[in-house]
This record gives sequence, structure tokens and C-alpha cells, in this order.
Amino acid sequence: MPQWIGTAIRGRSSLSASAARPASRWPGGSVGPQPTMAKAVDAAAAMLIAAGGSYGIEGALEVLETWVSAKIQPGSMVNLHSASSALTARGRALVACLAVAHRLCSAASVARYFCRAKATLSEQMTACRARLGDRHIVETPIRRILEEAAALQAMGCPANRRRVPSLPDRE
Repeated sequence: MPQWIGTAIRGRSSLSASAARPASRWPGGSVGPQPTMAKAVDAAAAMLIAAGGSYGIEGALEVLETWVSAKIQPGSMVNLHSASSALTARGRALVACLAVAHRLCSAASVARYFCRAKATLSEQMTACRARLGDRHIVETPIRRILEEAAALQAMGCPANRRRVPSLPDRE
């Protein structure tokens, strides 16, 4: 018996697809906002999420992003979102490796967070796992990551909050 039974209309958006209710063969749905999906996490992921504050997994990814940025280029923060270089690609891959290693989220979620293709990020993650220095970064205990990220924030390093750029004022 398949785990998912539902319907989809070919050529339509995902809004036209609906999943079957548990123990039902008929698709169902409801109108209005859907509740957020809960996910069981282990201790390392829970600590990361707590460190990210009320921003959930995105906040936890920002903590990892801040820490990785300081590791790959000490002395100056690298913007892993907008810059496009070998250094920023490596940084994004390290964030993804840490998120997956600590069971925070999937590589696909990290790719969406950085607005990048998952296939490209996966290739960069493979390259990171092959580099000795990057393996040491990925193997860093979560407590040390959180302590160093808190110290960076206390020193005034930006929290990498992604914001939609505001439009210039019209006079």
C-alpha cells in the first residue's frame, strides 16, 4: 500500500493537488491557512533552533551562516546570500553540511534558504567533505559553534538577517 494517495491535475499548479486523509483513499483538504508542520528534532538541532530565536530553522541557519562566515574569512563577514564567488559557494556548502550533520534540515532546505539550486549545493557539499580543513569545520561540536557564534554576536558581528531591500523614498 503506498504511503501517499492523492490526486493531481496535470499541467496545473500544486494548489490543485490534494493528499488523502489518513486511513482514507479520498483526497481531502480545507480552505484557509494550514497549520505549520512540526518535526521531531534531536538535541543538537534543538540547541541550534533555540539559538536562532523565534525564527525557527531559518534562525538556526543564520547562526550557522554567521559562524561559518567567520571561519572561512576571519576578520570580515562574508555575505553568503548575495556574493557569488568560490569562497561564498564553499561557505554555503559548509552551512549545508553542518545543517545536515546536526539533523537541522535537509540540503534542499538549505538550498532554498540561500536561493540556490540543490544539485549545485550538493556538489559543493561533496567537495567540502573531501577537504581536510572543511571536514574539521563540519566536525566541530555544536556547543562550540553556539559559544563562538554568541561571542561573534557580542562583538557586534551582523546576524545576517535577510531582509527585502527597501525601495528608495520618492520625493
